[in-house]
Amino acid sequence: ISKADQLKNRLLDDIRSGIYRPGDVLPSLRTLAARYEMSKHTVSQALSNLNELKIVEIAQGKTTRVRNNPFRKHIEVVYFGHGSVESQEFWGEFYRGIAEEAEKDGGFTLTQTNCSCSRSGVDVEHFAPDRTCGMLVLGTSYGEAFGELKRFGVPLLSLYDFSRESGVPFVTSRLEPVMELAVERFRERGCRRVGFVDIRQPNKNAAERTDGIDLFKQECACRKMIAAGIMPDESFVFPIEQADGGYELLHRLAVSGIVPDGLFLASDVMALGVYRAAYELKLRIPEDLPVLGCDNLSGSRYMVPALSSIELNRAGLGRAGFRQLAEFERQGTALSTVEFPAELVLRESF
Repeated sequence: ISKADQLKNRLLDDIRSGIYRPGDVLPSLRTLAARYEMSKHTVSQALSNLNELKIVEIAQGKTTRVRNNPFRKHIEVVYFGHGSVESQEFWGEFYRGIAEEAEKDGGFTLTQTNCSCSRSGVDVEHFAPDRTCGMLVLGTSYGEAFGELKRFGVPLLSLYDFSRESGVPFVTSRLEPVMELAVERFRERGCRRVGFVDIRQPNKNAAERTDGIDLFKQECACRKMIAAGIMPDESFVFPIEQADGGYELLHRLAVSGIVPDGLFLASDVMALGVYRAAYELKLRIPEDLPVLGCDNLSGSRYMVPALSSIELNRAGLGRAGFRQLAEFERQGTALSTVEFPAELVLRESF
């Protein structure tokens, strides 16, 4: 263990014992260095670690104050993606719900860790297992990633995406009823061949395909279409960037002469490319090509024609996930898999 971590633990003990009380301003770096017989650099690093753990707060003037509730349990938001989760169009709504519920509750703090989708890059020190009461995981369906997170020994709950093989409970959207409504709408419009468009390769072998929400959406939509007498085509599943994929898809289908009667898009982002390609090919939406998206992103209502989409209630899922971990910590209530209804938002494209 490093000298900075040794000092961090000694300071934690002193805060717990009341030598430094909530709201107290800690002595200067020089004074602390002399008191604990450490260098000023080591003291600075230890205080920085305590600041990350939300035990102390370092002000702009470099004074360090013990927080009012320094030993509140905290919930770690583990985001498998790049950048701050708050800034993401899709996952940011989940985080907003988590943060709103945490602020209303008042008994927990939130911290955020970014990870790679291929392997977990989590720093053990960052989690402070003695204070972390659970992790909310966003953005992965990889069982290996959940396996990596399990080693920290704190409760895990996945939001929206999932891996059943991992055994980690999840809070997600109940998609089957809304997909049945969507397929019925396609059928009423006389559609007999509908493309379900995703960025997932249908030819991947079982070991490479996760059983997460993306695969579930695809299989559920195709199953509902077949039951309604509509022919889904697996060739419409493209492993391409979402907006470009929608554009390239429609042009490829036009060249091949097999433009479908409608498109069911796994994400609203794909509609940007689809709309542009339809314009170039002189296809009218929805007269020639009904289009339905999923996720109900903020820009969907402003497209021309306005995009119909499936609303997932992402903020609501975030709130529900936070409440489960909070209740587990306070009452020992077991974590469980929960599905919340999704909603079909009908606009002009469908």
